[in-house]
Amino acid sequence: MRSKDMVLNALLGKEGPIPWIEIETRDELIAKTFNIKNVGWPERVEYAKFAGQDAVGIAHWDRFGNKLLDKNGILGFEPLIKERSDLDKFKMPETINEEAIRNKVHEVKKAVGDSGLAIFVAHLLSLDPVMIDMGFENFCFKLYDDRDFVKLMLEKYTQYYVNLTRIYNSMEEIDFIWIGEDIAYNNGTFISPELFRELVLPYFRRITSEIKKPWIYHSDGNILPVIDDLLPLGMNAIHPIQPDVMDIYALKQTLGKRITLVGNVDINLLCMGDKDRIQGEVTSLMKVIGEGGRYILSSSNSLANYLNTDNIIAMGEAKKNWNMQKFGKF
Repeated sequence: MRSKDMVLNALLGKEGPIPWIEIETRDELIAKTFNIKNVGWPERVEYAKFAGQDAVGIAHWDRFGNKLLDKNGILGFEPLIKERSDLDKFKMPETINEEAIRNKVHEVKKAVGDSGLAIFVAHLLSLDPVMIDMGFENFCFKLYDDRDFVKLMLEKYTQYYVNLTRIYNSMEEIDFIWIGEDIAYNNGTFISPELFRELVLPYFRRITSEIKKPWIYHSDGNILPVIDDLLPLGMNAIHPIQPDVMDIYALKQTLGKRITLVGNVDINLLCMGDKDRIQGEVTSLMKVIGEGGRYILSSSNSLANYLNTDNIIAMGEAKKNWNMQKFGKF
């Protein structure tokens, strides 16, 4: 069975071999693993095959009102749109360069070739970029001091990502869409569930209603206070089900027949654990959460540049061994 078919089957609720996908695999990790300097799409595809992953993704994290900061590989953002008077610094293009997007997708498709890997695009909704552009503390103040300003920013990003989603939906090369939109920290949502429903959810609904392909919703933190509000958006799966604040085994019992669970191998374990612990965790997830289908293996966030390469290889080995044991040759 091709990797693409494994992924789509899992997203559509069919039982079968369990795939492994990651919302992002950092180029620095690939370079470290292969001892190379330059990483392009051929190298990203080769790494996915080497590690045992079943998809490669195009990252489209567009934000137009901040300055990206890189301190020794640690990324951060300097907000530029703190007041209405800063809107001249907001550099959203009037139109999306669709030709450039299609050229990139064709480049990825060429690199994937006959490997059978699935291809996805990962992009945002509207809350995340507004919080980044305004700065989180300032955003919180503006919710009460000038909510119309917040709505103005949310509207700009909603229109942008509606248009971007329509483009990717029209491309047959894209197998699924992965929405990365953090709305929570460990104790709960960034803003109250009531305000989330009133203010943010209508914007989310406008973008996600344009998604016609299978799709995954990602948010770190504890999203349980609004999970019943999120599910009607129509996603096929949720990720990463952060293990220190959400119990994937409990969710399997409550949501496991309604939606695919994607996760949740702890990145701290992938960073500092050993091979035996990694393989034990992966095997447990595949055995229990994978029972009956609707499970996709993934880390609890993404494959960051600081992770232990041997542990990632061990994760792939455990995934392959379980699938062979459970399903035989596939």
